[in-house]
Amino acid sequence: MSKHKKLTVASWSFVVLIILIGGISKFLVNKSPKVFSICKVEKTSSRLKGPLTLYYTYQFKGEVYSYSYPTGTSENSGDCFIVEIPLRYTGKGKILVDYPTNGYCELGEVWDEIPSRFKAMKVEQY
Repeated sequence: MSKHKKLTVASWSFVVLIILIGGISKFLVNKSPKVFSICKVEKTSSRLKGPLTLYYTYQFKGEVYSYSYPTGTSENSGDCFIVEIPLRYTGKGKILVDYPTNGYCELGEVWDEIPSRFKAMKVEQY
C-alpha cells in the first residue's frame, strides 16, 4: 500500500472515530437522569449565514456553568428560560427556549420536573 493511501485510510479512520466518540458522548448525556433549573441568556451572537447562538449561564449545587446553544429563534440578553441539567454531566445543561420564565430569574433553584407555573408559559416554536 502506498504512503498516500495509508495516510488517507488513517485520516478517514480518525474522522470516523471522532464521529463515534461524539455520538456516544451525546447518547450518554441524553440518557443521564435530569433535573431542571433556570438559566439566563448572557449574550447572543449571530453569524452572517448561521443561526443565532445563545450564551447562557446557570447554577447547580453552588457552581456556575456557562454553555452555548444555536437556535433559530430570537431571544435577547437578560431573558431567562428553563434549563435541563443532566446529573452526570452538569456542565452540559440544555436551554429549553420553549419554556421562558417571563422575568423570573432566580438562578440556583432545582426541580425534578418543570414546575407547572412554567409549563403554562410554554411557547410553541414554529
